[in-house]
Amino acid sequence: MGQKPCRKLSVKNEKQYFMKKNKEMIEHFAKVDGFLENSSEWIVIFREEMEAFKQSPWCKPVVEVIQYWQSYHDSSSKVAFVWNKINSMRNVPTIDQSRACLWPQSITNLQTFSYEVETDPHKKALHAFLIEKKDCTLYRIIRKFRQSFVSNYCYRKNSKLSLKPEYYENILGLIQDTDEIILSFILILVKVIPKFFLGLPNNIKDVQGIVRNAIISNELLAFLVLLRKESFQETQDVYLRGLQSFNELKVNCLVLRKLVKDRNENYMKAVANLVEITSCKSIGEIHDSVAMLMNNISMCLFNESNPEEIATEEDILQAFLLVIGESNTHDLPLYLGILNRFLDNDTLHIKEIGQGIHKLTFIVNNSKDWSSFISN
Repeated sequence: MGQKPCRKLSVKNEKQYFMKKNKEMIEHFAKVDGFLENSSEWIVIFREEMEAFKQSPWCKPVVEVIQYWQSYHDSSSKVAFVWNKINSMRNVPTIDQSRACLWPQSITNLQTFSYEVETDPHKKALHAFLIEKKDCTLYRIIRKFRQSFVSNYCYRKNSKLSLKPEYYENILGLIQDTDEIILSFILILVKVIPKFFLGLPNNIKDVQGIVRNAIISNELLAFLVLLRKESFQETQDVYLRGLQSFNELKVNCLVLRKLVKDRNENYMKAVANLVEITSCKSIGEIHDSVAMLMNNISMCLFNESNPEEIATEEDILQAFLLVIGESNTHDLPLYLGILNRFLDNDTLHIKEIGQGIHKLTFIVNNSKDWSSFISN
């Protein structure tokens, strides 16, 4: 027997059905503060905050993004947190603590930036709107800021970013000024976001980290690396000499023997994590690489016969040094400088990721004393 044909709704019933659904939708959104208003409070806040930069050439193109803005332009973006749904699939690096050694200061809650974002629906939605939703005005503001800001100071030759000649005179002053502008712009967006999105939860954590990742990415991250490469040459030279002498230091190192015996090859995975730092496209990706580096070093030092054994600070430092030397990553000091400058205090001093950043920074800053770190 065949299936019975579906009963069609009459035109009258269809009309009643859609009227009912439309009424339900309006009632749902009417409970959300600001939906039934043509609210532009976030525009006012943004313009007021940007007044501090109105004399800067990069500022005008950024403000022009909102010149003809109307509330309907972002209707789908603004209600994202009301519907509380966003579709996004990313390859997320995840920490594995199942076979990792313990540290003197616990890192049991260590996690990547991507994992923290992707496993929280509110963070995930906000992150997606700021980095990939091209019809969202905040996405366009951030993209225009990066483009306009960098083009003010740089030019491209053969697709390579170069600093304009007039800015070479005082690069240290330029670094200080541009860093402060970027940090200020991050705070402006943090202030605007609760007024832009309807139904944004008050308790959503790490909005600043998500905004920071969207802004310090692509050409702006490349610009920050370029400035530091031009100004920290002396520190860079000392570090490079340390890399050149590394092969003489690692002979017969007990920790090295332990690392290379690891059957899961976590030592080489840690080296790969360090190498990939200099190819990261955002500050969040750098965070991910450092977290995975810490995890792989912990797995290298794991003692199967005594899983509760706490690795010594000396062994952990030696392992970091061996990974740095083996990776031969020339620009590592530049990226560490960016992390230490732009990550917030909680990330650097409270979250577990901070321990890895501090160890890498300590080793790089003391590269002329590497021989004293190695015990045979």
